[in-house]
Amino acid sequence: MKAIKFLLVLLLVFFISCNSDQANIEAKEALINANLELFIKTFHNKKDDVAQLKNIVEESYVRKINGVIVASNLQELKANIHFFFSGFPDFNLVNNKSYIKDNDVFMYWTFTGSNIAEFAEHPATGKKVTVNGFSHMYFNNQGKLYKEEVFYNELDLLQQLGYTLKTPVVE
Repeated sequence: MKAIKFLLVLLLVFFISCNSDQANIEAKEALINANLELFIKTFHNKKDDVAQLKNIVEESYVRKINGVIVASNLQELKANIHFFFSGFPDFNLVNNKSYIKDNDVFMYWTFTGSNIAEFAEHPATGKKVTVNGFSHMYFNNQGKLYKEEVFYNELDLLQQLGYTLKTPVVE
């Protein structure tokens, strides 16, 4: 009889802890989703005061674009994204679909904008672009973004701006 009671208590504790773990996972995912939404809507699309970034992005944040480190802290992130904001003042990023696994977010996105100012040290082309890409974003246990790997087709972007490739000279 004591063994059955002990087993029932043990099972009860197990089920309660499982529910508690699930609640913790759901709370962490909700925090990550909220910070992801804030990162896109407030920082990328509204270009609001970037002071809010300190609440959702680690100071030691690292951003890679197509395998190249373009930012290794929060200040460099602001400068890197300003590069796009200045070239495309109507810059708009849409989260098409995102998935959360543990503390990682995998996001498929679309960026649209009109190149009406200098971009990449080239004069404005006046052309509108639509670029699809993928980001792998890493969040810590407090829900802050500390690393992002961005992938998109740079050639597609440049071709939409009117740039072309020339056939190499072969001797």
